[in-house]
Amino acid sequence: MIRIVLFAATRPNLVKVAALYQAFIADPAFDVQVVYANQHYDEEMSGNLYRQLGLPAKHIRLLLPKLPGPAQMTALTKQFRQFLESTRPDWVLVTGDVNATLAAAQAARQAGVSLAHVEAGLRSFDTNMPEEHNRIDTDALADVHFVSESSGVGHLLREGVPPDNIHLVGNVMIDTLRRMLPAALAMPWPDSLPAAPAPVLSGQYFTATLHRPSNVDHPETLRRLLDLLRHLTTLVPVIFPVHPRTAHRLKEHHLEHELNAVQGLYPTSPLGYLEFVRLMHDSALVITDSGGIQEESTWLGIPCLTLRANTERPVTIEVGTNVLAGEANETRIMEYARAALAGHWKKGEIPPLWDGLAATRIANILKSESLKPVTPKPVTLKPETLKPVTLKPETLKPYRLPTNPHIDPSDVSLRST
Repeated sequence: MIRIVLFAATRPNLVKVAALYQAFIADPAFDVQVVYANQHYDEEMSGNLYRQLGLPAKHIRLLLPKLPGPAQMTALTKQFRQFLESTRPDWVLVTGDVNATLAAAQAARQAGVSLAHVEAGLRSFDTNMPEEHNRIDTDALADVHFVSESSGVGHLLREGVPPDNIHLVGNVMIDTLRRMLPAALAMPWPDSLPAAPAPVLSGQYFTATLHRPSNVDHPETLRRLLDLLRHLTTLVPVIFPVHPRTAHRLKEHHLEHELNAVQGLYPTSPLGYLEFVRLMHDSALVITDSGGIQEESTWLGIPCLTLRANTERPVTIEVGTNVLAGEANETRIMEYARAALAGHWKKGEIPPLWDGLAATRIANILKSESLKPVTPKPVTLKPETLKPVTLKPETLKPYRLPTNPHIDPSDVSLRST
């Protein structure tokens, strides 16, 4: 029997782990265990989600001490390494790019346990993002790389990963979305929102989510985004589930009153997974800085406007319904919003292999003869080992958008048919 440990630490990664868990428990060749380290100190963000996704009640929970970031991740690495040394699984699977993902990867390497990275190879080429360093470092530690879109294969090859260790399998987040969509569409209007106005009930509303440090940590940037939301409410109501990080920054920067004073803006506490999928599914436009929501909106066929200058998920632009706002000003963003309301958004398609079977492919690959786990020798990571991987200049070529990736309402060729 192949013993698997699935590690997660944030809400998006729980969604991915849920797909993997379902695939592994369906195959008697595997013994699977879930380890959860709650990087977000918020029951609403993760506890409710855990129950909705059908993850096992019996799981290992690592309690993270409330320490500064680096010290907290050092403590997590130590806890998880001790767990792995005592249980000796065949494989550890980590997902995504948060700090805890890298900490778990380091623990697996120190414990001498084979490591697989799910969502490997994604690159934004923005070194100001901690997530970018986490992606590169986790991929450098991984024995096997499971890739969600073709851009990731090219990035890994350029970074020197052997081709036999790279597997384009599809998107496990979409596995969960596809499985849970019927239940999501049956959900009632969230109780945490006030009585919904008529435009919301008819699907004429926008959904907004913001949590990236570049958008919410600086008071002037956050104030500008509140002004943007205020202008968007002149078109339709805007539903705004507030991430715990964003709520903290609003309070820290004394902007809570400004938020609550906006007519037509409906801030709410974090929604459950099913409630949020329902909200997103019925939106005229999703405005976000989240990588996962870029993917989910593409699969659902919902217009998505990403308030970032780059993305590590270019397939959502090249194939899907996503558009980068980049350096667009408020006037331009309002044009995008009007285009979405008028139905003048690019149609988009579902990317290759986003068919709900990614986790099953991963299970089959790990079961195959060519990937029988060979436990590597335990290693002691020296400090310099933990530094971000330095890539050759040719590796750092950024993803370049098409000549005109933006939605122009006057361009008939971009209108949906």
